Amino acid sequence: MPKSVPTAINDSFMVITGSAGQNLEAGALAITTTLETRRGRPLYLESVDPVLLPVIQRIDPKCQCLVIKWQTNPCIELPTDWETYLGRLTKKHRAKLRRLVRLADEGNMRFRYLDEADAVAETTRFSLAQRRRVWSDHNLYEETSPGQKEPLWDEFLIDAARSLAASGLALGGELTCDGAIVAAGLLLQRQDRLLGYHRSSERSQMGFGGIFDALSIRAAIERGTRTMYFGRGAEEYKYQLGVVDNVLCDVVVGHANLASLATIATRVLPDLVREFVQNRIRRGD
Repeated sequence: MPKSVPTAINDSFMVITGSAGQNLEAGALAITTTLETRRGRPLYLESVDPVLLPVIQRIDPKCQCLVIKWQTNPCIELPTDWETYLGRLTKKHRAKLRRLVRLADEGNMRFRYLDEADAVAETTRFSLAQRRRVWSDHNLYEETSPGQKEPLWDEFLIDAARSLAASGLALGGELTCDGAIVAAGLLLQRQDRLLGYHRSSERSQMGFGGIFDALSIRAAIERGTRTMYFGRGAEEYKYQLGVVDNVLCDVVVGHANLASLATIATRVLPDLVREFVQNRIRRGD
């Protein structure tokens, strides 16, 4: 089990780490078992598939689920070869990906997936450090969650990446240019599916981030990946890669009633709950 920073947001990893390779029923059982060990005290779970919620409540009728936020995790159903994938894109986006691959070839760039635990951890460390530089350059720290603001959060993720890779549940993605790392990311894997948890790149007119995405998709197809997820958020560049929306939610689960869960969540996750309430008001609920 990875080391844990003492924030509620980490409960996602504490639950997922032990059950990422199992089916839906096993995932729900892991959550309900964790609730029992906590004597029903709430868990905050990020990016949960909504179909998991009724399974949780069937296994543990005492459990209540309060959805805080709905979001999308865009994904691609991949074919068995690169040219077929390109053929699904618009002419404009197909030409862009071909250009990015050509730039990589001409610029002495190399992409690879890493599966050795320490290598995945170090790649994750590079990616997180680069992400913090971007947050600092663009004054984005105020838009991050309380847990993400803490440097210990990065150490937790690095340790989680190492533990998951050691269990065959995570990969590192690494793009080098003339032997130097210019873009990297952490991906979770299960059977023939990959989830891009995060990626970041050095700032350059070369567009290392786009090249990373193009080459990672090509390498994923070569690995036999059939579904590739691109993480939370509806950024335009994802749709240029041919993704479709996959709905997820952030949810608080526990043995308290919904009103009590909302009160507890307000104390622990004030920014998220404020957004939840504002959305309800806008919809007229």
